[in-house]
Amino acid sequence: MDIDATFLTKIEKTRQVVKSVDEKREVFGAYVFKICVNWEILVEALLIDCLNKDTTRYRGWTGFKISKNITRDTCKAIILGTG
Repeated sequence: MDIDATFLTKIEKTRQVVKSVDEKREVFGAYVFKICVNWEILVEALLIDCLNKDTTRYRGWTGFKISKNITRDTCKAIILGTG
């Protein structure tokens, strides 16, 4: 995400490639989707890793009888579902 911020800062400051304020707004508007996708990927990975580390709270919240440590693939299936 730091790369995204650096890129957008360059676009904001440039006067050669993207000259007008309206064009810069268009670039920033389109870039929002890329930032959202990167954030979603990060959060998804963090949730999977946290569940993979310890399922104690998940078990307490859901009442499911699963072991404390489960495989990363199982965690991914729990978080993302099967399709």
